[in-house]
Amino acid sequence: MPSMEDLCLGCMKEKGGQTTCPHCGYQEKEQKAPALALRTILQDRYLVGKLLSSNGAGTSYLGWDRSSMSPVVIREFFPTTLAQRVEDGLTLKVLAGCEGPFQDGLDEFLKLSRIMGRMRNQPAVVPVYDIFEVNGTAYNVSGWEEGIHLDQWLPKHGGHLSWDQARTMLMPVLYAVEAFHSMGALHLGICPQNLVVTQSGRMQLAGFHINQVHIARSDLTPVFYPGYTALEQMKPDQDIGPWSDVYALGATLFTMLTGYIPKDALARQEDEKLLIPSSMAAAIPQQVAAAMAKAMRLNSTYRTKTVEQLQKELSISPNVTGVLQEMEKEENIQATQVVAGPKATSPTPSQTPPSSQKEKEQKRWIIGLGISSGLLFVLCVVLMIVLFSQGGTENGASSEMPSEVSSMVSSEASSQSPALDHITPTMIGREYEDLVEQNPWSYVEIELAGEVFDDSVPEGTIAKQEPEPDTPIEAGETVKVYLSKGSYLRKVPNVRGKSAVEAILDLTKEGFSCQVVEQSSETVPDGQVIQTDPPAKEELEYGAEVFVYVSDYNPPVSSKPSSSSHMPSSGSSQNPSEEDDVSSRTSFWDDLFGRGGSSSQ
Repeated sequence: MPSMEDLCLGCMKEKGGQTTCPHCGYQEKEQKAPALALRTILQDRYLVGKLLSSNGAGTSYLGWDRSSMSPVVIREFFPTTLAQRVEDGLTLKVLAGCEGPFQDGLDEFLKLSRIMGRMRNQPAVVPVYDIFEVNGTAYNVSGWEEGIHLDQWLPKHGGHLSWDQARTMLMPVLYAVEAFHSMGALHLGICPQNLVVTQSGRMQLAGFHINQVHIARSDLTPVFYPGYTALEQMKPDQDIGPWSDVYALGATLFTMLTGYIPKDALARQEDEKLLIPSSMAAAIPQQVAAAMAKAMRLNSTYRTKTVEQLQKELSISPNVTGVLQEMEKEENIQATQVVAGPKATSPTPSQTPPSSQKEKEQKRWIIGLGISSGLLFVLCVVLMIVLFSQGGTENGASSEMPSEVSSMVSSEASSQSPALDHITPTMIGREYEDLVEQNPWSYVEIELAGEVFDDSVPEGTIAKQEPEPDTPIEAGETVKVYLSKGSYLRKVPNVRGKSAVEAILDLTKEGFSCQVVEQSSETVPDGQVIQTDPPAKEELEYGAEVFVYVSDYNPPVSSKPSSSSHMPSSGSSQNPSEEDDVSSRTSFWDDLFGRGGSSSQ
């Protein structure tokens, strides 16, 4: 059991009686107000260590849980524009006239803490395990794992990653953010500074704060992350939502793949393009480039709306040409609005193109001609029937209509009932990506509307469509398709011997949630999976929790930073240096999407 007096408050390891910690180099000294003093005890349980971060909503400290004898992170709700610390160094006093906003923020902090307490099945988030109110404010406590922030980790690992490397690290974070959204919460601060790469190699999302600290329209001092904060967060009259976190995730992926900080959203208003070296652009898969570009659209109307949709687009994204056409269409709309003035009616993305309109007019003319001919034919038949009937009566013959003529009239009459232009094509069992790239039915639009459980068609293919196949449909209508999520009952995959990250990816791919548990083992190498509970091949419901037991992992100290690293430091430019070879720099759209000539589509 470590001695509290000998505990380093910078890393929570024993100092061995030394003044300077031999592990992290921390020297204990008084923290600046209004931070809590070192070695403050909260709830007679938590020892307060060094200040980790502070912003307009609160402060975070490294701490020590004297009950579990383990390091923790202690977060304190402390909006400095609404309250101040009193003389005892502990209690917060709300400023006069700020009682309402302070209480609203406190309620939001407690709500956020409770939501984070339910994130125990997400390996990319360290969940909160204690919440308490004291000293006129509130606190939450979560576990702590030693690691390094992504913006500091990248320069030490080559400056940027391949897509395969980035996908392995980022996908668990996407699942965590999606789960966070499903609980009615937003992060709004996703960026490399709030992503921690642990010693086990996995990436965890940190920096959870109430939303008011990351938007312009609040009583708190806003905190934005240049290059990663969505435009709508920095403007007081625009809506925020899951799409705001999607922007940040796209920007973070941009940094992981290129090593550069994206141009800030405010600066991109004049020119939405992003600059990266062409050699890097050529190495990024097209579907990833298109998904990333769509996630980083400034206008949230044209942006990917949900993290779930972003996950799909990273693998089944619309082709690059489609994204470019969408952007050009938007630019044309804006140009039309400027030229024509307020009375002009600008085209919308859903408006029928002139060529399609001409085809419709031709079809209507042909249909009208057919209907006229049919009516004339029926009129002749009816006239023949009347004459035949009259003749038969005069000669004493039966007045009944001959069966041949009767069936003819019935058939022709039924053909006059209203009919639509086309029949809905059958899309079930087809690949959505193939249909998007080359729609074989020009008279309908295809829209991905969601997913359904269906074990009758392969997972990932279309399992359901609206309208149903072989039903009448008008030209220009949209057919909504739903991809198969496969069977609701899934077999637990065998992940024994794999790394924790690989196991999580395999299990989450099958639809399971994961809980990682470290366990000592004399036979399984460090960092590898010992077993799962339930075991492999056992059938579980989609979304069920699987416990992954991983051998204790103590990796060697990382090697020296690579000389090829070019990740900008926190004080450097946010974009590629002007000293870069101009011939190797090209716009995100011109090069990454094959327009610059250095990379083919």
